[in-house]
Amino acid sequence: MYRSSSLNRVTNLLHSIHSEKYSRLTLTQLADHNKLSKSECCRLFTRYLDTSPSQYIQSVRMHNAANTLLTSQISIAETAQLYEYSSVSHFVQTFKSHHSITPLAYRKKYQTKRAE
Repeated sequence: MYRSSSLNRVTNLLHSIHSEKYSRLTLTQLADHNKLSKSECCRLFTRYLDTSPSQYIQSVRMHNAANTLLTSQISIAETAQLYEYSSVSHFVQTFKSHHSITPLAYRKKYQTKRAE
């Protein structure tokens, strides 16, 4: 019974994250929205997903940003603003640490491959 309840909570947490495509969701907001403590939220992520909520949220945001770069022509600055990064340089640094390539290089590399 407890395992099922925990899995439902994890599912709800994931749904909350994926439904907030552009916003900068915090651990506090995520926990509050799902009526959990921050420590319970972290425990569930660690137990079932082997990562922290913050790392998971960042990963989802970077995946979504990469998709935006490939499916639109908006600038890197506009993409950073869309995903609520405090600055373009912070967005570029985060993107590069996640994808091992800058957003512009990513766009050039993978848009070319998609067109072929």
